[in-house]
Amino acid sequence: MKNLLVFAVSFWVIQAGANQSCQLLERASLALSVHAANWSNAITTRTPKGGPYKVKVLKCAKHCRVVEEEHTTLKYEPGHPDADAGGYVTYPVIDKSAELAAISANAEIIRNMGKACPEKVKVTDKVNSAMIEYKSGSTQIDVFNFNDNSNLTSWVRQTKSGEQIINF
Repeated sequence: MKNLLVFAVSFWVIQAGANQSCQLLERASLALSVHAANWSNAITTRTPKGGPYKVKVLKCAKHCRVVEEEHTTLKYEPGHPDADAGGYVTYPVIDKSAELAAISANAEIIRNMGKACPEKVKVTDKVNSAMIEYKSGSTQIDVFNFNDNSNLTSWVRQTKSGEQIINF
């Protein structure tokens, strides 16, 4: 399915032109962050704001924005430090395999669409890897490694503030 998504997006970009492919690139970069946050927090039961992690969702109409939604489930774990009086712990409902598939698909979109947006990014593309250098925004570099089926196997992000995030 991921390959079909990338093909459909590539075909759409050929039809739509470079400006829209740059918008798609920005959307994919934001989606990558959203899905990575969800994947990383799939079992987070306590956040600094209190309560379990709230699932992030990318909503795009004219502009894209990230919203937090409360999708939770209860698990009986009476010994857990976040258990309520009845012994239940509230977890976010996150399908890690779906999040990982979305991360992989968006990484491939960035890899492909970046070539059409040299004013936004510089893409260094090899057979099983790609380095994306961003010219604006808070991300400096994304390094993606893919297997022979073009599925993402590892991803490292470095921000312009120098923070390095090893996503997996």
